[in-house]
Amino acid sequence: MKRLKRPAQEMAAIREEFFAGDIVDRQLVDFIRSLRGEYKTGVISNAWSDLRDNLAREKIDDAFDCIIISAEVGVAKPDPKIFQIALKQAGVRPNEAIFVDDFYVNIEGCEKVGMKGIHFKDASSTLQQLQLLL
Repeated sequence: MKRLKRPAQEMAAIREEFFAGDIVDRQLVDFIRSLRGEYKTGVISNAWSDLRDNLAREKIDDAFDCIIISAEVGVAKPDPKIFQIALKQAGVRPNEAIFVDDFYVNIEGCEKVGMKGIHFKDASSTLQQLQLLL
């Protein structure tokens, strides 16, 4: 709110407006959920600390073994440190990890630590790329 030079009481409205266009792609979530048990799954998000509550409310938190939220760990994408935190929590090596993001700069960040990145453009092509890599 300081960077935006807005009063604190506007935070809820700004947050709601910022995320108004976000939708949960159920097909992609179902695919990720289907990987559990065979693969480790996770989320790395530059989000506020209430993301966990939002994932639970949407009934998708069970799709992930680990959830890394920038507001909780004190570092944000594309900083390589957040990817290292995720790797440690998941218990996997960088060459065993695939990261998907809609911002290419975040793909560059994951690749700096040795992860494979997929630049999300649409669910269909992302699923195809994931299936090829898995």
